[in-house]
Amino acid sequence: MKLCKRITAALLALIMTAGLAGCDKLSGVPGADKVQELLATPGPAPTLPPAPDPLPQTLTVRAGRTLQKALAAYAAANNVTLAGEGAADLVLLDIYPESGATGESTLFDLNGDPLLAAAAARAGLDGGGPLYAFPAGRCLYGYWADTAVLAALLGENYQNDLRAATWAEWSAFVGAVTAWIADPAAAQQELTLNGNPYMLPAEKPEAAARLTAVFDGSDGGWGNGGPLFAPALLAAGGTRSEQTLYGALNGLCSTILLENANSTADVTASAAALADGQVLFTRRPLCDLADALDADTLARLTVLPVKSDLVEEDLFTEEYNLTGLLNYPILTDAGWLAIPAERETSSRKAAAAALLWLYGSAGGEQALTEDELLITPWDTAGDTSPLGAWQVQQVENGILPAPALSEEQLDGVNAAVLTLRSDAAAAASDKDLKAAREAFLQSAVAALADPGQAPDPAPAE
Repeated sequence: MKLCKRITAALLALIMTAGLAGCDKLSGVPGADKVQELLATPGPAPTLPPAPDPLPQTLTVRAGRTLQKALAAYAAANNVTLAGEGAADLVLLDIYPESGATGESTLFDLNGDPLLAAAAARAGLDGGGPLYAFPAGRCLYGYWADTAVLAALLGENYQNDLRAATWAEWSAFVGAVTAWIADPAAAQQELTLNGNPYMLPAEKPEAAARLTAVFDGSDGGWGNGGPLFAPALLAAGGTRSEQTLYGALNGLCSTILLENANSTADVTASAAALADGQVLFTRRPLCDLADALDADTLARLTVLPVKSDLVEEDLFTEEYNLTGLLNYPILTDAGWLAIPAERETSSRKAAAAALLWLYGSAGGEQALTEDELLITPWDTAGDTSPLGAWQVQQVENGILPAPALSEEQLDGVNAAVLTLRSDAAAAASDKDLKAAREAFLQSAVAALADPGQAPDPAPAE
């Protein structure tokens, strides 16, 4: 087996030619400050001694789309049957469960098991206190597209210009493609991307003939509030207040409204729609697509940054500049694996066996890095596939870290996005759209502002 490429901590600290600085590290986990120290030794991370082979068993998993391939690899290697119905033995959570509970159940302290504690130490997680979940890893998040479809629309040399497009150029391009989908001959105005001229084809080429929308209309594509809000939160700097958040969130609001106006509710299976050429972009983490698509389709994908209408006046940080915030994709957590404590002992052992295989064996590392295209908690990544190698290169070139949000913050921003979508779809005038924008801004600021920094709620009419 080819050893996974190790991404050094210095490179994950966002070495960027655009003048960005910062550090992408685990948040909300005891001992996260030791990650850099534990990753200082060069070369591949060591593996733990193999656990005894598990007896044939059933493991009930609730992991959504992510980690399906890795868990299937575990099941195949260990004679385990995976089940999706009934009480879960192993769950994938969106954020780290600080309280040790999920709202549905309490969680098992993973440091209470010696082998799991050793796996936690390997991942740089402190064994000095309770540990309720393992990080699944990180991956790129942004607008994913099929390079063949983009090349059919823009020619072979579009990559740098599309990534470096201004907000005005990006929004004009999105609107032009929507018009082109309806009638290519009527959409023959010249476009500029990064200041360079482009023209959409006068007839639909085969690679782009099935396009029905620029963006997919699935709720999954509109969710993932944490990484979606990353550029706005980074722009706000160290203090999140109405003053620092409002302008950047207003720019993000334009992003959501642009997506809303150039998507279709008829396309909800985003991965399949992207693979079939029905949509040009889907916004989500790479690991979601890695689970849903075959190797040939994944090899054709590229990622573009989530553009927003940011201006210099929106920046309250010295760590990030406008170019970086607009031109780089986001590195986001793929989730956290946890074991419900109320499950019977045999079920907890079944879940623990899966975690030990994923975090303590060469086969587990292979599944996480090559099958799921994740960067592991110990900063190894697969580079044997074209997209895996490309992700490694992109991380080394520059990314934006997705700031950690609490469960309350995540619920608040996701609700704000969904309400904005609904209000925008129902808007009958510019006045209605303006009201929808202001309601979004108030809700998002209230969800994200530091304690004592949120504005007082508007009085009820």
